Amino acid sequence: MSGTGAVAVSKSISHSNLNHELQTIYKVLSSFERVGSSHELVLGKVRVTAFLPLYIKEMDASGSIPSYDENASVVL
Repeated sequence: MSGTGAVAVSKSISHSNLNHELQTIYKVLSSFERVGSSHELVLGKVRVTAFLPLYIKEMDASGSIPSYDENASVVL
């Protein structure tokens, strides 16, 4: 985004909780943009989403998860 005074960054994080045998995948999206006439101020935004891997549906013996998309965020 050269020349616009804005930049965006994406980062993925995998977290394993050994006590609950659960893996959660997080995606962190950060954006920064210079604002104001002097461009000395920076406006920053951070969005964090959580995803569950496909094996979570496979472990659900009760069938309580009728439809599941491992690419869809479960929490925003």
